[in-house]
Amino acid sequence: MRRLPTRNSKSAQNHWCPRKSTKATQSGFDLDELQTQRRAAEPENSVTSPDEYLTIMISVGARKIRIVERLLLAIGLTLLTGWAAARFHGSIASDAAVRRFHAQASASTGSSPAAGADFAQWSPQRIRAYKDSLATEKNLPIAILHIPKINLEVPVFSGTDELTLNRGVGRIVGTAQIGQPGNIGIAGHRDGFFRGLKDVGRNDLVELIELRRTERYVIRKIEIVSPDDVSVLDATPVPTLTLVTCYPFYFVGSAPQRYVVTATKQISSQPNESVNPSSSSTGKKINQKEKAR
Repeated sequence: MRRLPTRNSKSAQNHWCPRKSTKATQSGFDLDELQTQRRAAEPENSVTSPDEYLTIMISVGARKIRIVERLLLAIGLTLLTGWAAARFHGSIASDAAVRRFHAQASASTGSSPAAGADFAQWSPQRIRAYKDSLATEKNLPIAILHIPKINLEVPVFSGTDELTLNRGVGRIVGTAQIGQPGNIGIAGHRDGFFRGLKDVGRNDLVELIELRRTERYVIRKIEIVSPDDVSVLDATPVPTLTLVTCYPFYFVGSAPQRYVVTATKQISSQPNESVNPSSSSTGKKINQKEKAR
């Protein structure tokens, strides 16, 4: 008789714990294989080392920096293009009133027009304001203010409202009329036509060109006063030209002071008019003090 395997024998173990058949494995019932597939399908939750984390952060930061650099470059190029276009337009349009004035003066006196103004020191905002003002007003200037030293030639209009000062300089109401004796007050923006006043000094020539004649003045005094000090515009016994603008020239916001240039009419019989040394100054000295602040 054939002997049955005992429970403690190796054969018994094989009998009671049979191996998985090839058929069962092929049918998908292999538990080890199922667990392996499940682990592969699950997201990786391994902990990143500090070095790997630092490398990832540096890489992400570098990409962000490149994006920001490109964005700033694009913005800068856009602003530069807009400023260049506004300045180019302003440079062409700025002489419109001057040309009309000289055309009329040439027709009546045969005089030749002077050179155009230099707008290199203008702020972009003032250029845009000037361009807008030209589209609104087309009246003829009452005179042309010319300062050879700073290559300034600007139309003079009557009044000092914002529209007028955007397209030229203005005669201050209450001061002497152009062509009349007394103190003629003329105002202009410090970031526009009158920016160059910071570079003038005593004995510099100032011309006020009218339709039929040109009056020449010599700068005698430059001073800084408060906005409430209107004594600089008082009537004078000799023909005087007073140029007024805000100060400091590069102050951000509403400037707290006024920069005043006083010139007296040049008289051939009195070439050396007296000047009070204690109250006289030059633009160069004043601007050195401004830079030292």
